[in-house]
Amino acid sequence: MKFHDPHEEAHGPHLVEIPRQDDPYKDEWLVVPSVRLQCVGRTQAGRRCRNHVMDGRRDRINGGLDVRWSTAGMIGVYQMGGSTDALRAWREQRCVKHDTPDAVDACAVEWRPYSAERDAAHFTQPIPALPRLPEPGENWREVPDWLVYLWRHGRFQREQLGMPPGATYTPGRGWTG
Repeated sequence: MKFHDPHEEAHGPHLVEIPRQDDPYKDEWLVVPSVRLQCVGRTQAGRRCRNHVMDGRRDRINGGLDVRWSTAGMIGVYQMGGSTDALRAWREQRCVKHDTPDAVDACAVEWRPYSAERDAAHFTQPIPALPRLPEPGENWREVPDWLVYLWRHGRFQREQLGMPPGATYTPGRGWTG
């Protein structure tokens, strides 16, 4: 089981979590072909601009890969954040040169909203059957880091977010109920 950082992987699509434009305190998930999006602006020659959206900008977008748990399994989501202008330009897919109100688009933006019905099978990986973890006080250094991360992350989500009503977890089968 491995989730790939979109910056390291050339092939997409990738799942990105980005603050919503209308409410920056809420996030939305987008499916993108690449985190390094190409500008959609039309050049004077009538072709699509070849610049990447964030090239030449002072404001940068930062982010990192996170694993989310769902009743269907684990989902690798690349969380993105940054200044309002940088996120707007990334969402509109415009480079510095075409980031003006009078710029004309050569094509539509490449991202689309995440749909659980359509996209879950591609982005969801089954929850692994986890071996018994050491009791507190035992040697945690012998436990692989990825296993400690999964255990802590899953425990937080179970305790803070709660399990689905009437659900039980069966190793190898996931949540049932």
